[in-house]
Amino acid sequence: MDRLVYLFELDSVRATLREMEIGQQAMFEEIVVNGNRVVLSLNQLTDSQAFLAAVRDKETYPHILELFKKGALKVSHYGRVRTSSQYIQNAIEKCRSADENTFIFSALPVLQTQKELLEKIHSALRYSDPAILREMADEKLRETGAASPEDRPALEEEAGRLDFIERYIRMILLLSTEPLSWNPPMAGPSPSFLEWMDLLLSRCAAAGGLQGEAAGVLARVREKILAEQDGKAFINNRSVWVKELCALPASREVFMAEAVVDLCYNYTIEGSVVGVSRHFPARDRELFFRDFQTRLERYWAGYEAGIHVFHKGDAVPAREETVSLPPWATAVRLFEAHGDTAPLTDRLYEENWQGERRRWQLRILRTFLRTVFFSLVYIALLVVVDLAMGSFEDFAVGEEGFGLSQTLINAALTSLVFGIAGSVVMSFTKLPDFLDIFKSIFHLAGDVLIRHFAPRQKAYANPTLTEVPHEKDHRSQA
Repeated sequence: MDRLVYLFELDSVRATLREMEIGQQAMFEEIVVNGNRVVLSLNQLTDSQAFLAAVRDKETYPHILELFKKGALKVSHYGRVRTSSQYIQNAIEKCRSADENTFIFSALPVLQTQKELLEKIHSALRYSDPAILREMADEKLRETGAASPEDRPALEEEAGRLDFIERYIRMILLLSTEPLSWNPPMAGPSPSFLEWMDLLLSRCAAAGGLQGEAAGVLARVREKILAEQDGKAFINNRSVWVKELCALPASREVFMAEAVVDLCYNYTIEGSVVGVSRHFPARDRELFFRDFQTRLERYWAGYEAGIHVFHKGDAVPAREETVSLPPWATAVRLFEAHGDTAPLTDRLYEENWQGERRRWQLRILRTFLRTVFFSLVYIALLVVVDLAMGSFEDFAVGEEGFGLSQTLINAALTSLVFGIAGSVVMSFTKLPDFLDIFKSIFHLAGDVLIRHFAPRQKAYANPTLTEVPHEKDHRSQA
């Protein structure tokens, strides 16, 4: 499909173990099964537990970097923030005077009171010098080796934390220099959080029932925020809304109100991403409400099934649980099937959805057949060289044959001729290396099987939309 997709499943508040696994599977499904590119917001890059689960894993980490380099994963820049590094540096500068015992980001398990470590992170980003963090991690490892058995577990945990911070900062610095890893900011304004909220409040009020009660709660929260000094400056901040909701007694209508706030926030972020494929046509309010209703029902079903937890506040601490991760090496290899094509932008996600998924399958099949063809070329070359050397042997020796030494020399010459012939063919035809070809066959065969059996329907598709031929048809009907 090659669409640019923003995933609500990677929201930073979706932080239970099951939600992290769903987020990972949704990312994998979009890239591997659907052939799309996933765009992250800066908040998701720093606070999404689902995304960060793959970054924390040392085996998966290099594959995530490769996906950023290839443009399969992108980061959407916003406003005047030009790089991910700048975003984190700005956050560190804001908390220099803070004394709260809270984490600055989930990705950076550093308390605001740990000023020295924050300064070193800031310095590593500002001067592109992550080695300063590597030195801290190595020093902590040395302390661990000399520590008593009682102190060792805490020191090992601290060393692991510093190791993750150093790898994460390396990734952030890489994103600042890789052109395919970033998505440009929107040139003009996009709808604000409050504009989306006003739309959703009218919908929920009209729906009645629990949604109607949640609309009443949110309307009162809206009035309370605007009545406060500088309320207009904070009305578009999700954290302010969540803080007000968490101050209320826990109840189903408050939880439903929080679900609406979370979806409203994600619609706001999605609307600010340049080129993103949405699940409802632009300016079609009725289809937007259908999309919202579907997402809200799914989100609420997750809460009732114990998958999501409400009323926990906006700050979600870093989690060290073991998350079941997809085989991201497969995603790196299969994404090569895109070649140098640019993603399709500003298209309805469901537009010609089935047809484009079939085309993505054909791209993968062509890549596999191309690899098999190259292997056959090398096999044919090997046969030709063998036949040529056999003819030379018959001509040079006749019926007497070679002795042992001559046979060994002939085998060496055969290998040499094959190597030279292979290099000549590679230089003129740009064929890959002989061994790489055969390794690719086994990898691709395994990757095709992994893709075939990968979990489906973790990534969202709007079930109220049928196969859409062209988005402009919906606009003309709206």
